[in-house]
Amino acid sequence: MLMHREHDADSGKVDNSGSSARSEDIVLPEGVISYYPEADDTYTALIWIEYPDEAVPAAVENIGADIQARFVNIVGRDYEKSDAKTKVKIPHLTAKKKVLIVVMVVLLSCLPVIPSLYSSTVTQSSVTVMDNPELVTHTVADNITIETIDGSDAYLLKYLGSDTGCTWYIYCNEDSAYTVSNNSYVKRDFTKIGTGTSVSIDGGTMHIGSYQIKLVTNNSVYTGTVVIDGDINTTYTWKFVGEGGLSVINSIRVAYRFDDYYVFETNTDIGRSSTTQVADFAVTESIVDDVIQSLDTEYMRHYYPPDSDWYINYILAFVQECFDYPQWTAYPDLYLYGQYEYFAYPMETLFHGLGDCDDTAILCAALFDGAGYSSAVTLLYADSDDGRIIGHSTSAFNLVKLVSYYNVPSGYEDAHLQVGDITYYMCETTTSEQMAAGYIQEKYLQEIKSTGRVESLIYPVVVNDE
Repeated sequence: MLMHREHDADSGKVDNSGSSARSEDIVLPEGVISYYPEADDTYTALIWIEYPDEAVPAAVENIGADIQARFVNIVGRDYEKSDAKTKVKIPHLTAKKKVLIVVMVVLLSCLPVIPSLYSSTVTQSSVTVMDNPELVTHTVADNITIETIDGSDAYLLKYLGSDTGCTWYIYCNEDSAYTVSNNSYVKRDFTKIGTGTSVSIDGGTMHIGSYQIKLVTNNSVYTGTVVIDGDINTTYTWKFVGEGGLSVINSIRVAYRFDDYYVFETNTDIGRSSTTQVADFAVTESIVDDVIQSLDTEYMRHYYPPDSDWYINYILAFVQECFDYPQWTAYPDLYLYGQYEYFAYPMETLFHGLGDCDDTAILCAALFDGAGYSSAVTLLYADSDDGRIIGHSTSAFNLVKLVSYYNVPSGYEDAHLQVGDITYYMCETTTSEQMAAGYIQEKYLQEIKSTGRVESLIYPVVVNDE
């Protein structure tokens, strides 16, 4: 959203003449405004504002095509696709503000030396803290109860029936499906937690999460599920090298409740290996919006005025550096989810901090979409002894300009696909360090070129809020 405002340097007042909106229609919150020159005595001011849908200023309805074109040229994408962000143009600034701008420019010119102040050992990391557990659901047999032990974070399971020989087992649904034992991958099973008609479980064994409970007696086997809700707070830290070689350590915090994740874990509306519906997993629900807002704030803290080319790389680097590939690389989905193919919702990848190529591509596409870009998920095919199979997945996006080429390894090439009127740039999400958007491995490009079946590879993300 853009609005013209003429600034009277003598009076310090804003004249809204010629604007379709009255001054009382537009309320600008306090905050950091970024300025940069466009022509003699003309500067552009960028301020990022969040408006509720029903409170969008009336001026937006009457913005000319020339203003839209200016926005596309500066930011790199259509303002109509970034309704959470507002650009306000102030053609004339006071002399005092101009001096401040010059000082900012001088300071910014010194920033490339900052990377030397950081230790070369600083790497990406994520730290998750779970607090305030609350027993919310239990669907075990009628003759089994579970209750919180007062004054502790432990729980007490009781069997009220007449069977003897009671042995209790537990299984956490959020743990990886396989573990490593003697250099081999072993499928996890229930863990024995005790015997007798009652057994206590400490908070370290059954904390925030969902659990399968199994009671084996001499006569019967009883099963059920227990869900413990609670607060989950994850702090992500990673390094990003931006325009001009400016390298900074970034940090954002993502907070949600366990139930925000659990509704996606238990969602069975879509088959978890349905390739034609892969983009439907890239839902931009509230937590993804929170991540985008945090990324916006952190990016603007280090890099401004905002550049769409570098910002798309910023989002990509967050995914590349903060989410690891599952340990069993030959069968990543089997290791993590117990299925040979499993498309994960962004909330699941955020929760686990892990994901194979399709999982991180889905997450990245959802973040792109939430930031206002047209985005897609690609499924790339490869030849094998069993015929053509899906060999790789990437995220993709549409952008007016794309010029960054930071850290492009050998064996990677510029990758873009034309689908109708939209040009999609593809990008790798499973690298362990920052790599430029718009490049993928050459071997997959050759496969695309040999088949020419572009439309069957690109799955655009639509408005997918849940």
